[in-house]
Amino acid sequence: MLDSKKFIVAVSVVAIVFVCGIWLGFVLNDNKIATERKLSINQEVEVRSKAEPDTFKAKIRIQGSNTLRALSKLNDEQSESLVQTFNAVSRLIKANKEICSGGSYGYSPEVYYERNRRKVGFSAYQEIVCSFGSEQKSAYEKLLKAVGVEVGRNALLTLPILPIQAIITPEQIDKSTQEMRTELLKKAQGVAKQYSKALKQNCNIEDISFQEVGNTKPQARNGVMAMSAETPSSKVAPNGVSLPTTKEEDLVLSANFIIGCMAK
Repeated sequence: MLDSKKFIVAVSVVAIVFVCGIWLGFVLNDNKIATERKLSINQEVEVRSKAEPDTFKAKIRIQGSNTLRALSKLNDEQSESLVQTFNAVSRLIKANKEICSGGSYGYSPEVYYERNRRKVGFSAYQEIVCSFGSEQKSAYEKLLKAVGVEVGRNALLTLPILPIQAIITPEQIDKSTQEMRTELLKKAQGVAKQYSKALKQNCNIEDISFQEVGNTKPQARNGVMAMSAETPSSKVAPNGVSLPTTKEEDLVLSANFIIGCMAK
């Protein structure tokens, strides 16, 4: 009988210890979870910068004159004169390859309507693309005048003067983007420090993703240089080329970042 009581007491003690162990395990585990619980904060920051166009773009576009359009047939002499003029212009472009490129050309029959009457004439084209800085303005002026002289010798061609555009180049955008990203990182770190102080916790940046820069496309500003399609080619840029006035453009970059905060 006595042994039976001792057995019951021993079993009870073991059960109590077991239950207490389970309870203690829950308590310790809860404390561990509470200690490891982390606060995540999502936030967006934005910075702004400015960039001013430093490059100018222009097209030199030679096209057929009204005289060429009125012809129903081209003879060999007229065809040869077109090719000679186009080749002369191509040589000028090659000599100024640091600022201009292109020069492909062609001419072909053209069907058009005039006063509801179907007509057949000829069209021609040659196009050159130029890109230059303000310090190369005189080189562009010289080239444009030389092209005008060549075209002016051929009654079948004309040289309309197209506007010059001031642009923000991709290289400028890339440089500004990197500078703004550095500024964003510093700004995000400052925000993390503010949260650390306010929450009395250790707060750090865990992830950051940059958005695309606003105004990433080259910004075009037209110059005041423009003449009609039938402006005599000999009068091209008689007083020099007028570059468009430039002004600073706003660039905007934002970033989404995650800050993780834990108890010290």
